[in-house]
Amino acid sequence: MSRTRDRLRQKNCAQLDSLEELGLLIDDRAKALEIIQHLNIYRLKPYWTPLIVDQASPKVRTGTKFSSVVSLYEFDRLLRIMVLECIERVEVSIRSTFIDAISTTFGSHGHYDLAHARNAEVFADIIGRHDRELQRSRNGLLQIPIRNNLHIAPPVWESCEMMSFGTLTKWIKCVLKWSLVNDIASIYDLQGSVLVSWLHHLNVTRNVAAHHGRLWNRSMTILPKMRVHNAIRYSFEPSTRKIYNTLVILQYLRNIIEPDHRWKTDLVNLIDRYDIDTALMGFPKDWQDREVWRRG
Repeated sequence: MSRTRDRLRQKNCAQLDSLEELGLLIDDRAKALEIIQHLNIYRLKPYWTPLIVDQASPKVRTGTKFSSVVSLYEFDRLLRIMVLECIERVEVSIRSTFIDAISTTFGSHGHYDLAHARNAEVFADIIGRHDRELQRSRNGLLQIPIRNNLHIAPPVWESCEMMSFGTLTKWIKCVLKWSLVNDIASIYDLQGSVLVSWLHHLNVTRNVAAHHGRLWNRSMTILPKMRVHNAIRYSFEPSTRKIYNTLVILQYLRNIIEPDHRWKTDLVNLIDRYDIDTALMGFPKDWQDREVWRRG
């Protein structure tokens, strides 16, 4: 064994010792060493921290196993994959709806026209951002700013596919006039202000998940609007900042975009497989009986 590997093993053994001092039970030390060799122990920390019952010591609940912490991490990893996959379906649908709304109302290049924007300063910022995205996606071949050269600018059905989700969200949130935002939102039976709020929330959630951030028991910083005019409002749980309300939004939009989906079934199966306490994710006890969850 090389000196480097020997030092790594000593470090990992010391880390397992510190976990045992926390009160975590390690049934198979060799397997635990193998796990933390490839999974940074500090990535696991958020999954045992809620289990600490004595902050002064600190000690986790009696009987808590290291394997249970790893299992919780694995559940969260699979939940992130599910959430990202569903957000991707929503994102593709929003792009398509945005393209249709712009092209049928203003023509192929209408989104570049300041006359159709409600805020000139934000419009300039978003066009500049989109310039950079177009240059990256075309490997630097588009060197001239599109704002002054619309004859070389791609039409909306091409340029929209080169926008990041963040740019698309900001375009809808800050640039489009509300009449058009409401037209886009109507496809999803929503008010424009609600759709804007949801897209902002989903973009933040997507960024957290894409960077391997924890979704299980996370308190969301950007909350979506829950005062909706249709029956979905009864499916939300306004008292929580946890991931539950994000999942309500995804389920609602998936029901519209892909009525025959199995996303809810897959979510239930994942929760059951890992025996998750959904209360820590903000789920109400009767969540499966609420309107939005009766499909899929």
